[in-house]
Amino acid sequence: MKSIRIAALGAVLFAIAPALALAATLEETEAKILEAFAKVKTMTADIVMDVPADSEAQGPQVSAGGNLAYLADGEITKFTQELAMKMELPDGLREMTLKMVCDGESLYVLTHSGDEQRAVKSRIEDILDFPPPGGKLLLQALKRDFAKLDALENREADGKACYVIQGSLDESGAAANKLLVYFDKETGAPVQMVMQPEEGAKPATLRYENIRINPEIDPARFVFVAPDGVEVIDTTQAPPPPTIEMNVEPAPVEETPDAPDAP
Repeated sequence: MKSIRIAALGAVLFAIAPALALAATLEETEAKILEAFAKVKTMTADIVMDVPADSEAQGPQVSAGGNLAYLADGEITKFTQELAMKMELPDGLREMTLKMVCDGESLYVLTHSGDEQRAVKSRIEDILDFPPPGGKLLLQALKRDFAKLDALENREADGKACYVIQGSLDESGAAANKLLVYFDKETGAPVQMVMQPEEGAKPATLRYENIRINPEIDPARFVFVAPDGVEVIDTTQAPPPPTIEMNVEPAPVEETPDAPDAP
């Protein structure tokens, strides 16, 4: 499966933005987004993703649908995201599911394709498989994965007035691959991301629909339970280096005979 890392995963979404006047500094825009999102204690939404096939990179066409749930528990962020994905490959259609559960301490990712299931436990800051659903985690992921971020003039998405942050893969901002993330001005929640790898290529989109702010959510949704027979691979700590025992015998000391006394 192709990694969906925000900067380089096929499911992470880029866009070539027209030359737009910068409406505010990045710091000002981030502060407004976080201020609005601080009022969001819980959130649910549907996820719709469409990644057109890339003939040059031989990337498959990917479509996916799913849902997310978010919970702010004091300073702790919890969320879960589930996706059912379809990939058009040269040898036919491949289907798989992806489930992410962040319990506030660790991140669990469960993938299921055919008869194979795989579960991985990682650190929250190592989110690589899918963009986090908003707040500091999403902004931190953008800063980690892009060389340059800019705040663009406000736009509208899904009928909502939005702040827009653009991510560029190089410091000059001249690289073709760019990511536009639209944040609802009222709630600070992400509304959509748009990706276009090269000029003229079809854009890929990730949309959050039917967003509900502060609904009741069953806390059990934020607890990961591995399916029967699936062992969780824990990557939160690197394995200790192997211990090498060295039994070195001291070298024998040669006795030097005393020199004869001088006559």
